[in-house]
Amino acid sequence: NILESKYWDVEDIQPLYYNSVEQYTEHFRILFEKAVGSRLRTLYPVASHLSGGLDSSSIGVLAARKLKDRSLFLHTFNWAQKPDENADSKHHEWNFSERIAKAEGIKYQRIELSANYLSEIYNKVNIFNSEMGFFWEEYLIRDKANILNVRTILSGWGGDQFISYDGYAYYSGLFRKGHFMSAIYKIYKEYHGKSYKILRTMRRTIKELMYLIFYKYMDGYYKQRSNTYDPYLYCQDHFKKYAKTVVNKKSKFIPGVHEEQKYLLREGSIQQRIESWSAAGHDKKVEYTYPLLDKRIIEFSLAIPEELYNKKNGYNRYFFREAISHLIDDDIVWAPKSRDLQASYKRLELYDQSLKIWLETYTQQDKNLNSDYIDSEKIITELENYFSQRSENKGHLSSIIESIILLHKTLS
Repeated sequence: NILESKYWDVEDIQPLYYNSVEQYTEHFRILFEKAVGSRLRTLYPVASHLSGGLDSSSIGVLAARKLKDRSLFLHTFNWAQKPDENADSKHHEWNFSERIAKAEGIKYQRIELSANYLSEIYNKVNIFNSEMGFFWEEYLIRDKANILNVRTILSGWGGDQFISYDGYAYYSGLFRKGHFMSAIYKIYKEYHGKSYKILRTMRRTIKELMYLIFYKYMDGYYKQRSNTYDPYLYCQDHFKKYAKTVVNKKSKFIPGVHEEQKYLLREGSIQQRIESWSAAGHDKKVEYTYPLLDKRIIEFSLAIPEELYNKKNGYNRYFFREAISHLIDDDIVWAPKSRDLQASYKRLELYDQSLKIWLETYTQQDKNLNSDYIDSEKIITELENYFSQRSENKGHLSSIIESIILLHKTLS
């Protein structure tokens, strides 16, 4: 006979009630210490991602201090590209990572991709590990980790979904529960401080409350941007028909912080990421670990009042910032998030260069070499049009790269 029992159910998590925010903060700090410490139990060197953002920085600092107590040190890797001269203030996370590493005695390496290396990666991606996530720097990181005999890499991934969630679903959750006036007042209080005019505040209220609940029925109003290209454009016709029948469903928005978090836990992308990165690291004997996805921290994230995820004093992720403020300098913890457009442009340039190299190499072979799944002639024609400026849609690049990867894998 087979006896089945349920190990854990997210619906069984009971609310956690304290008398002050400080008590929640102290509770989280204890859990965070345990989550990081339990992932340092290895006889080999340990590494961590260190982007300069809140999640990876707090993990890196805590890990480095714990290792230092054992007369060891932490290796860290940063993907961010160095900005142009005199541009540090606009790219603060790039600056922060180096500052943190220097202050904590962390061994720090910046990872930079070249177009040649990237064009070679397209031929190496193992799609059977579901490794299609465009995290190209991880190939270099795993190579370097292997040389350093590192077996464990700490990642800050998963924080955004739980303990460092930005509270986007908070207002709509209040509204859905019937707390209409409370939701409207909180939005007014937030945007009034930004000198928003009445009409603009009303628009923000509609967007924050009404649309997030009824967006499925409000086509044309705050309509989400849709892709203008066919992701199956380079597939053979018979494969295109099949692929469309098994494609994953698109993610959706769920009003309410905890309901949204539970949805993110169930919908599969977290599990897929963990499993695919685990398989990808196997050849280099590397294990990725995620302290902010520790079961104890997930339970805590789902047990604390949703109010703790709300913005405060103009800051989103306020609770998490406060909770890690003992680890990192204030100007880093409370720095506003800035969008690094320069890095995005450099990324597109790198893709352009790598695809030019791939095109030159591939067309020197057999241009008519097609797999049963991908039509290489369509890829080549599109790239030739793109580079001759007859096609300027950058949105095609990701689809082209994915098709190139699939082409090589199905031919090998």
